Amino acid sequence: MSSNRFYLNKAEGKFMGVCAGIADYLGVEPLWVRVVVVLVSILGHLITVPLYFIIAFLASPRTTGIGYDPIAEERMLDRLRRRRDRSSRMRSDISDMDRRLSEMERSYGRNSRLSNDIDSLR
Repeated sequence: MSSNRFYLNKAEGKFMGVCAGIADYLGVEPLWVRVVVVLVSILGHLITVPLYFIIAFLASPRTTGIGYDPIAEERMLDRLRRRRDRSSRMRSDISDMDRRLSEMERSYGRNSRLSNDIDSLR
């Protein structure tokens, strides 16, 4: 679940949720973030350990509410996508009907015989 703000993800985190939070923010799997953090630490950049704890202390945890269910969240997002698609199709249909109505009005205005017949019906 990619986000536009960084939060700790303690639900999917192994230790404090920092790597899982970074993974959510970047839209990647948490495993790859953990691998990168371990590799950077092994390669001699020991700044990653204190940086990890600083981030864990400063960042806010993601609020998920009681009984957070990622499957239910995905279903809700699917329903919202389907609604968006339906509303897009409805806008397209309405636009098409408006175009056809405009063509009919132009045709009515140009066809004097049809215009006279319609006026005689009134």
